[in-house]
Amino acid sequence: MNDLRELKLKVGCWLHERWRTEIAISAPALGQIIGFEWLDLCNRQEKLMRNKGCKGRICDWEDTSPLTVCRIFPEVGARLLRRILREWPIGFVDKPHGNLRNDSPDVSIILAVAGEDRLQQFQLCLKALYAQSGCSMEVIVVEQSWEQLIHKHCPSWIQYYHAPSTSPDMPFNKSWAMNIGASKAKAEHLIFHDADMPAPIKYVKTVRDLLNSGFQAARLPRLVFYLNPSETEALYKGGRIEDVRYIPEVVQNCRGISLAIQKRSYWEIGGHDEAFYGWGGEDDEMLSRVHTLRFYPGGFMPFVHLWHSFAYNKTRDRNEQYLRERLSIPTALRIKELNQKEQGKVYPSAM
Repeated sequence: MNDLRELKLKVGCWLHERWRTEIAISAPALGQIIGFEWLDLCNRQEKLMRNKGCKGRICDWEDTSPLTVCRIFPEVGARLLRRILREWPIGFVDKPHGNLRNDSPDVSIILAVAGEDRLQQFQLCLKALYAQSGCSMEVIVVEQSWEQLIHKHCPSWIQYYHAPSTSPDMPFNKSWAMNIGASKAKAEHLIFHDADMPAPIKYVKTVRDLLNSGFQAARLPRLVFYLNPSETEALYKGGRIEDVRYIPEVVQNCRGISLAIQKRSYWEIGGHDEAFYGWGGEDDEMLSRVHTLRFYPGGFMPFVHLWHSFAYNKTRDRNEQYLRERLSIPTALRIKELNQKEQGKVYPSAM
């Protein structure tokens, strides 16, 4: 019975998603003729939107959405990544090659971390940032923790700051860490980036060019490829990302990952809400305010998520309730309220 069900799933996927995916992977020239490329991949019940003159795609779906074709055929997820990497390569280098400047960088990249729990992910993410090309940048690491644990792992060219917890059991406050990073940033363009997500080598340059062109903010991830433990471990040992063979989880509409925004615009809409403690909620609330800006429509880049164990979050229910409460308040009122607080200071603005 299970074999019959699996066969039906595979046949249905071939009829709806797989054939389109094969065009995107194996016949991009044909895709160009019929007006279809990897950016246009989505599930059968979803629709994609595209603004004229912009290559980004917006998936008209209210939540994150895994691609069915990759869930049913994990080898297709890996093949899709290899195809996209030809357009948007992701590289890793041990040291920056002249692209880091701490005096007048084009872009400030802000990483908020909570100790050493995800040290290997953090270190590999840094190597992907060192590989960025065509743009000067600074990397700001803000550790929000009771003790300084990550500092000894930060090279001298990293701008490190510690946001000390008010007590040993205080939940991680990512928003506070990001606001501190923004207050220290020297560039006029900011990127708030998750420290477990290697980015394409042209990412920072693309952000700079978009924000220089008149957009105030952008969220460029189109597809996020979630690696499993063994594939992630292989990368830690020096393996090539092109050698990954199975990726069952390829996701659209991820709320966090990486947000690019002009520094002035960031503070004009109030920065991140520091009343979020623990994991979850702060990115959704922030995005609702970011959309009041000249926001670049859609994403067009791949990102890779490095596997890590699920973080137990005793504040999740509280954050979900707080998020619902905040989103029920008109956006303009939330912006006004946040602008009346002193955010990014020595202690969180709200407890």
